[in-house]
Amino acid sequence: MRITPRTLLMLVCMVLLCVCLGGCWDYTDLEERHLQVGEALDLAEQSEEETKSHPMIMVTAQHIVPEAIASQKGGQQQKPYTNFSTTDISVLKAWHKLFERYTQVPIVSHVKVVVVSEDLARKLNLNQLLMDYLRDTQIRYSCLLFIAEGRAKHILEVGEDVPAFELVDMAKNRERIGSILPEMSLQKVSAKMAAKSSFLLQMIGASEGGKKVVGAAVIKGKSNKMIGTLNPGEVTAVNWLTGETRSDMIKGFDDKTGQLVTVETSEIKSRVRAQVQDGRITFLVKVEADGELEEDWLLPGDAFEGDLLQRAGTAVEKSLTQMIRHTLDKLQHQYHADVIGFGKKLQLDHPQVWEKMKDKWDEVFSEAEVKVDVHIQVRDYRTKGRKTK
Repeated sequence: MRITPRTLLMLVCMVLLCVCLGGCWDYTDLEERHLQVGEALDLAEQSEEETKSHPMIMVTAQHIVPEAIASQKGGQQQKPYTNFSTTDISVLKAWHKLFERYTQVPIVSHVKVVVVSEDLARKLNLNQLLMDYLRDTQIRYSCLLFIAEGRAKHILEVGEDVPAFELVDMAKNRERIGSILPEMSLQKVSAKMAAKSSFLLQMIGASEGGKKVVGAAVIKGKSNKMIGTLNPGEVTAVNWLTGETRSDMIKGFDDKTGQLVTVETSEIKSRVRAQVQDGRITFLVKVEADGELEEDWLLPGDAFEGDLLQRAGTAVEKSLTQMIRHTLDKLQHQYHADVIGFGKKLQLDHPQVWEKMKDKWDEVFSEAEVKVDVHIQVRDYRTKGRKTK
């Protein structure tokens, strides 16, 4: 039988069509998938004797419920997520226990956040605790890490939307808020722990009304354990020192009247220079910013009064300087932890000195002198005009 070119072409097309149709043979509806988007790690409740041997870890996994998200658009009220919890001495074993409760193997490549409770972060080495996340090829290194004030599980239970997604949005809400740290991904945390550097993690608190960033957790470089906290004002000082703040609101009190002034700052710049003289290490920090007078309580008064802008600048300079000095004192003399990165600057400016001191840097940092020069130029008013006399 002679096969014509046309017949051969039809046979080839039929074979290719069969291959294409077979591409969806293992198709599964999205509603049947367990899309895991967040995890929380807590210290499980156990007796003191049990805790001494090895602490039990409670792992809570958050999954989105696609059909619930769809129903919200139709006006029905149903939680768009569900949480599952289990305990074990190993995070990996706890994962496997959770898998036994699922009808489908979860997709963990969508995990956006990992929240660790404060008591667990104080008790265990984070490098050991997070080992499974750092080694699992399905967990993305862009996943964000947080410390919870209280129970981490509660952080994944509070919110109008999917709590894990809300945490991602909160972490990036830094455009005009100087009291929020830059978000820390698993990749950044891994690099800090590998370098044995102290660092900060965003700290989240939960309440019935919702959740919010409540400051930062201080992680010691040598132990990779949490050793303390910074409040929002102290986090603001750190962000100014590191130059991580884009814009901020700084308040102060006018020397002449004692009244409140608030300046919105922008164009924030921070420069650090390391000096070594006679074995003594000194860091010279210069912080500069432009600003606009946002609010002042100098009533009665004239908005065009000649020295008012200068007085406002002086007031907020003094306030910010006090905040920075207080924070440095806490980091140097209470926590002995360089979370700002002065060591990196010393390494760049004086590499030979750094090589001698890098193994005991946190202790050396606590004895170093830090000189801070703050200059804020208030150039204009947010709203021009003469106030009522």
